[in-house]
Amino acid sequence: TAVNGIVYVGGSGSGGTLYAVDETNGNVLWTAGVANGQQSSPAVSSDGVFVSYPCQVYKFDPITGESLWHYSGPCQGGGGETSAYANGLLYVRDPILSTINNPSSPEPPGRIYDATIGTQVGTFNADPIPALGTTTGFFLNSGALQAVNLSSHTVLWSFPGDGKLVSAPIVINEAVIVGSSSGKV
Repeated sequence: TAVNGIVYVGGSGSGGTLYAVDETNGNVLWTAGVANGQQSSPAVSSDGVFVSYPCQVYKFDPITGESLWHYSGPCQGGGGETSAYANGLLYVRDPILSTINNPSSPEPPGRIYDATIGTQVGTFNADPIPALGTTTGFFLNSGALQAVNLSSHTVLWSFPGDGKLVSAPIVINEAVIVGSSSGKV
């Protein structure tokens, strides 16, 4: 993830490492160790770099790499899902943690964290990463694209497409775009 001249990237090995790299010369500006870290791209806000892995969520200072908060849950394992940041909230998809907390749920809920202090403030359902605006979020859940009011968490509309929607939604200007496994957009 590239922001303000810095590229943030996660790497794996023994545990994992978050790197901040100067995009003009390739120099490593800082590194931070993370547990279970792999397969997740950082989400970046003006005051934080966020990474999430199975049962682990972190916020680091984007300039110094100082740990600002860390959630550590009841499991371990490799992998991870890229989180989404919008409006002071961090949307984290963690299928392992969700399955532990609710094993009978067909769709594991994601967790919403207050990005400033790291406390959980809600849940959401999404298979791939959602697209988030200032008032509306677009979530692909069980093959249907849903527009959700981010304040009230009410579904504004739902679109099943051709019944094969699979891609993460994106928003361009006033349009939301999602792809189908049939090749349709």
